[in-house]
Amino acid sequence: AVPSKWDAQREGTGKLLRSLLKPRIEIVSENDRLVATAFDVEGARVLHIVNLADTISAERKAVSHEDPIPNFCEGAKKLGAFTVRLSDIQFEVSRACLLTPERETPVSLQIRRADGTLAVEIPSDTFAAYAMIVLERDVI
Repeated sequence: AVPSKWDAQREGTGKLLRSLLKPRIEIVSENDRLVATAFDVEGARVLHIVNLADTISAERKAVSHEDPIPNFCEGAKKLGAFTVRLSDIQFEVSRACLLTPERETPVSLQIRRADGTLAVEIPSDTFAAYAMIVLERDVI
């Protein structure tokens, strides 16, 4: 089978970017099309997670800016549970919550720390397309 453009991008440029970018973020999910970025703000680290499944087709087809992105459409199937792991957290996290335009209220998230890695558990049916996770720093 010929690898898709998505697979080629992930194996080529994606591998290089993952080796250079900090913080290290690993998403443990059956969906291999989840992409995460992170940045620090005063008192917190913020993660952005986007579900890119069904945005790049293995076969060639014409698309335009007007074509809807399935995961961002009303009624899109919500993701199953997954875990986000961060390996370079140098501060204590007092609380984690998830915000998404798909919900009216924030979702409190379970966190655990082991062997220098912070794991954030995302429950199933929380969002379909985009979420922001806020990791609040513990104030001493």
